[in-house]
Amino acid sequence: MSDVEISLSGELFHSDAAELLECLKDALDEGGCIVDVAELEKIEFGPLQVLVATAAAARARRIGFEVRMSPENTTVLNALAAYALNAEMIAASMSGAQE
Repeated sequence: MSDVEISLSGELFHSDAAELLECLKDALDEGGCIVDVAELEKIEFGPLQVLVATAAAARARRIGFEVRMSPENTTVLNALAAYALNAEMIAASMSGAQE
């Protein structure tokens, strides 16, 4: 099975969390997931929590999960910091971000 690729762009609000969760759960059930957040402009806590929980679930299930971002776009990293969450919560699954 190949990883499902999902691109997130624009703004994600708390009200989007349930839909994102279902999408990511389905992707993990397919065998893995790559989430591209390079075009994401804003992410509220609900969807951010979904990304963190999905990364943890993928690690527990030993399924591939990657959050792909561009070095120029630190939206997800900034949101993690704003909510006092550690980037290591998704670090094993991050690519493209500068250290």
